Amino acid sequence: MIKRTLLVMTLFLAGCSTSLEYTKADLEKNQEVGYSDSGYYRVVFKGKKILSVPENAHIVAGTEDNVVGKLTQDGKTGEFVIAGLAAKSNGNISSQVGGHDYNLSFLLTDENDLPLSSVNYIIINDCNGEAYSGKTNANGRTFSVSTPKECNLSLSVVE
Repeated sequence: MIKRTLLVMTLFLAGCSTSLEYTKADLEKNQEVGYSDSGYYRVVFKGKKILSVPENAHIVAGTEDNVVGKLTQDGKTGEFVIAGLAAKSNGNISSQVGGHDYNLSFLLTDENDLPLSSVNYIIINDCNGEAYSGKTNANGRTFSVSTPKECNLSLSVVE
């Protein structure tokens, strides 16, 4: 009887999915990357397959666990459907400039590898010449800049 119950539970769990939604507040909490108020985000559900995304988002080409999108007017991502059991903590959400698949951010540190916070910077996109200015977060991170194809980004510190 126990084996049959376990088999039924296993079959049931194998077909389940989880719906999740994030907010602007979730973006602002992530200290791995600086916050950009562009409204664009990237979510990575490492090891989880994304079954569907909100209409204002897309799965990054060549992945099944990586989404880029834009927040709605009320500051939400919309609903993601993830295969299997998942929690918001399974997704790493960060803001980025632009809604493209390729992205890069920088970490500024001193000579002792300690993060440099509150440093003004400019990131230059070598593909289109656009410049983005910001200030590093408490962990020395810039915001993430996305591009439609692989591009060189350069960083300048503003005195």
